[in-house]
Amino acid sequence: MEQNFEQRIQERQIRLQNVSDTNTEDIEYILTELQEEHQHLVMMTANSINGAEEGYYQQLIKQNENQRTMAETAIDALKEALFALGGFTPEQAEAIREKEEKTDHYEDILGSYLVKLSGRELSEDDHDEVTKLLKLISDFERISDHAVNILESAEELKEKEITFTDAAGKELRVLGDAVGEIIALSMQAFKEDDLEAAAKVESLEQVVDGLKEQMRTRHILRLTQGGCTVDAGFVWSDLLTNLERVSDHCSNIAGCVIDMTTKKLNIHESLREFRNYSNDYKENFEMYVEKYRLPSL
Repeated sequence: MEQNFEQRIQERQIRLQNVSDTNTEDIEYILTELQEEHQHLVMMTANSINGAEEGYYQQLIKQNENQRTMAETAIDALKEALFALGGFTPEQAEAIREKEEKTDHYEDILGSYLVKLSGRELSEDDHDEVTKLLKLISDFERISDHAVNILESAEELKEKEITFTDAAGKELRVLGDAVGEIIALSMQAFKEDDLEAAAKVESLEQVVDGLKEQMRTRHILRLTQGGCTVDAGFVWSDLLTNLERVSDHCSNIAGCVIDMTTKKLNIHESLREFRNYSNDYKENFEMYVEKYRLPSL
């Protein structure tokens, strides 16, 4: 397009040189042609830019959809791993590992593409969306990793015929239910930019942290009283660590949603302000403390 345009300009310049200075009609005609060529080039360039921007926008939508699929895959793996603590088949175990591998694959593709896309000239909203997606993909990938870790704990319990005490089993169900709710809330916050759901995640994450410490202390008490074996204790510790870290990643997801919605782009500052000054946070925290209270000793 540019070469043809330059050729046409040169042709008109030659014609201008050959016409008489007094032949104003020919001069005006040629100048009008030059102006029309210039307007045509400007319009084609603008259309090309708009087309590129539209292409980036469509690509961004596609990557957002891919991340939703990645998120759903990771969360499904985690839910299935929690279910596996009560029993599982080899097929169910394989399905969890396949979901983890699929999530890894999504992270590689999305991460590489989003980094390239971030180097483009994007609108402020599109740039913020790319930033959000880049922050979130590692959290969803780590959730799927913890799903496999939880599955491995379930497999160890089965292979070594390890059983928890009735009290430990009840405590684990409380923690599992809390983690089940926090992953559901974090997905809702992510998919819908739901600040109310994100606020609940932050409150519940603090409750999960407290449950982990209480359960660790109770385990030590059972161990000293001879009510728990050392082998069971190792599995117990691994489970508590993985469940608590899943909760941490859910907090990161919720914090990112809060960041993007409030345009702060500083997740640690946002979470600190939210926990210190939000009435919703305090009310939700008190509600979850009651909802997920461990059974009495």
